[in-house]
Amino acid sequence: MVGRRRALLITVAALTTVLGLSGGTSYASGANEMGRLSASAWLPPAVYSVSFDDGLVALSGGQGKGCPTSLLDPVTLRLVRSTNTCPQSAASGQVVVDFGMQGDEIRLEVKNPVTRRLSPGPVLLTLQNWDWNHSEVAEGNGLVWIYGLNGLGKHSELVEASAKDGRALHRFAVDAAADPYLFVDADGLWLTEGIWGGQFCPSACPLWHVAPGSARLVAERNLGVGTQWLVAFGHSIWADVLSGTPGDPTALKQTIWRLDGPRAQLVFQQSAHLLPSDIFGGTGYVVEGDPQLGFFTLSQDGPSGTPRAIGTCDTKVPMRVVRVDPASGRQSYVAALPVDLVGTGLDCHLVASQGLVADDAFYFLAGPTGPPGSDQYTEVVRAQVGS
Repeated sequence: MVGRRRALLITVAALTTVLGLSGGTSYASGANEMGRLSASAWLPPAVYSVSFDDGLVALSGGQGKGCPTSLLDPVTLRLVRSTNTCPQSAASGQVVVDFGMQGDEIRLEVKNPVTRRLSPGPVLLTLQNWDWNHSEVAEGNGLVWIYGLNGLGKHSELVEASAKDGRALHRFAVDAAADPYLFVDADGLWLTEGIWGGQFCPSACPLWHVAPGSARLVAERNLGVGTQWLVAFGHSIWADVLSGTPGDPTALKQTIWRLDGPRAQLVFQQSAHLLPSDIFGGTGYVVEGDPQLGFFTLSQDGPSGTPRAIGTCDTKVPMRVVRVDPASGRQSYVAALPVDLVGTGLDCHLVASQGLVADDAFYFLAGPTGPPGSDQYTEVVRAQVGS
């Protein structure tokens, strides 16, 4: 259940006046963005994830059996109803995991053509629990792609499976470490190593690609020594790429790249300013959004701009909503977040399952009850970022 709430309508100009901010140092001013905080709702302390379900904001988590979910009005964040069902119900092609003594068996749900009932398909991978927790899944064009960490023992494995019958179509041995980036766009499947577990490639990280209908895994280009985030839409990829010396955070340089087409042709490289947060000693940050509205994240960088080291952030400055322009890669402030709204325990940057963009708004969880990086929150906030 969602408890008391308070509504806000704060323009960027008003925030910069009240808090004495200049609108940014390393970023462009947010004066033209018209971003604003428009609503906030308080929650009982719990582990939540935020998603969009049939036009409503869905907060899953909390106490109780099953999957307690609160469905909120997307504009006011008032409680519409509560359910005990996860936002995504079982469907053909959905990954299911059977946990056993000999390992976790990874399958897909498949629909019987006669009875129309769903049941698990053949085993695609058998992994240990830690390995499965750091594997990845992507879907698109009737296919389900599963990257299984250490799936072949010595090498990890990429499996292309049919969402219709759950059977493996192709298998590829590939090393992309734990928690890689796995995305599907109009040009096929893309895979590269991330830095969520603190890993860096020894010299350069390949961007792997499987074209639609192909049985070949090709390294189209290198992406530096690490990638903080990567998203793919249509025929384009955007990524925050690190270059420099692995293991020396002060020597790392950031640029936001846009790559187009099946050969990942470079369109631009734009200097960036957000360094990773400190979970597991060197993780990336998350962006939410799309090429039309922009990509959004949270940041707590101080007047000096880029922090000197991974995990360094200026807790004396307010958390800010930051927009990455898909057309140029430039970052700009959209809104500042008062401490009395979001608390002081947020991690330096947005983390997985903490936010989403829908209906011209950026929704994110705030008010964490634990240390920075904790996934226990007490609040959900709505920032208007579109017209």
